[in-house]
Amino acid sequence: MSEKKLEKKLKKKFDKTLELAKNGSNNVMAIAFNNEKFYVTGAGPDTITPTVAITYVNSEMLGYITSTDIKLPPKDKTVIYVIDTQDYNKKSLFINDNGKITKIDSNSDLDNEFYLLYWEYSMYSFLIYCLKDPITGELIFDCIFASTVVEVVNNRYLFTNLLPTTEKKNVQSLFINAINVTPTSNKEHLYE
Repeated sequence: MSEKKLEKKLKKKFDKTLELAKNGSNNVMAIAFNNEKFYVTGAGPDTITPTVAITYVNSEMLGYITSTDIKLPPKDKTVIYVIDTQDYNKKSLFINDNGKITKIDSNSDLDNEFYLLYWEYSMYSFLIYCLKDPITGELIFDCIFASTVVEVVNNRYLFTNLLPTTEKKNVQSLFINAINVTPTSNKEHLYE
């Protein structure tokens, strides 16, 4: 199949999966962001703007923790991640980075690519990670949705510990600062 046909087929699958997320289909979620906002579709009946949203892709971290920006994308950049876990054994991550669509699944061959997406909203969180196992060379690809306090804390712990050391320290510092300066009534999304 020609490269053009493959791109067209991939775009069609991306569009179909994104539409499922927008319509609230079970086990399909879209995370989109640009310079102004991050939002999540498919985590419930409404589109949400997470209080914490961070992506770490190939050494570039973007996002924010509460009202503190880590780094936002350039003004002309929009990235959409669509996660499809309808068949948990055939999970897929679609990435539309300003029109360039990539698909990652258990058969993907990632060289040094590394994908982490994390968000929190109220007492929910979501973590997705895709990386190459340094021992076996196999793809490690998982999605974890948390809906209890313990699960949210576990997701946050796993997320920060998957980051390289420098980024881990920066993110942990921002989480600690957010917990310390956030009024009690708004702390629930950080640790309750």
